[in-house]
Amino acid sequence: MKKQILNFSAVILGLFLMAFVNNGNSTTKNEVRYVNFTYSLTPRFEPITKSKLQQAATVADFFEDKHLQPLMNYEYLEVVIVENDKQTDKRVQSNFYKLSKEQHFMLENLDYSNHFIIRAPYHTTNQETGEVEYFVAEPHFTVVPEKQAVYNEGENALIDYLKIENLKNTADIDESKLQFAKLYFTVTKNGLLSNIYLDRTSGYKKIDAAILNLLTNAPGKWTPAQNAQGQNVDQELVITFGAGGC
Repeated sequence: MKKQILNFSAVILGLFLMAFVNNGNSTTKNEVRYVNFTYSLTPRFEPITKSKLQQAATVADFFEDKHLQPLMNYEYLEVVIVENDKQTDKRVQSNFYKLSKEQHFMLENLDYSNHFIIRAPYHTTNQETGEVEYFVAEPHFTVVPEKQAVYNEGENALIDYLKIENLKNTADIDESKLQFAKLYFTVTKNGLLSNIYLDRTSGYKKIDAAILNLLTNAPGKWTPAQNAQGQNVDQELVITFGAGGC
C-alpha cells in the first residue's frame, strides 16, 4: 500500500503540473481546470468519549478555557439532542454552572455516534464600544468510543485514494454549483462498512456516485472501534467532500 500511496502522490503531482504549468505562457484552450476540491474524515461533530462524557460535571468540561470567562454571564445551560442533523425537543435546561441530575442522566444515556449540543446564551461587554452584546455559545458534540475506528493504511492514504480516483470528475466543472456534502457510513464491530449514505448532493451526480463507489471499494481494511472495556463496537464516521459551506 505504501507503494500505492507514493504512486498516488506522483499522479497528483503530474496532473497538477499538466493542468496548471504552461511554461510561463497564458492559459491554453485545451488546459484542464480542476476546482479546489476538499475531503475530510471525521465523526459528525466534535468528538467526546463516553467515559469523558460520564465524568463531565460543569460547563467547563465542554468549553475551551478562553471561552469560559465570557460564559460567566450566561443565562442558562441547556443540553439539546441532535437527530438527523436537526435539533430535537429532547432538551434539558438548568440555571447552574454545574450540570443538573437530569442533564447528567440525559448525557450518560447517549450511545456511540449520538449527537448533542451544549447551549449557553450569555452577555458580554464589547471592549471597544462598551456596549453589552448577546451571544449564544453552542458547541456540537458526537459521542465516540475510547478507541475510534481507523482505516488501516492511514487517513491520508484514504484521502489520497479518493482524490486520485475522483479527479477526472472534478475537471472543468462550475465551482459555483459545487456544494459540501457528507457521506455517512458505519464501521461495524467486524471491521466492515454498512449504512453508507449521502446526506445531500454535492451538486454533481457523477461526483456523488463516484464517492459512494470509491468508499465501498476502497482497497484497504478498517480496524473497528473499541469501548473502554476493549470490546469492538460500531462507529459512524463521515467523509465531507466538495466546496463551499461546512
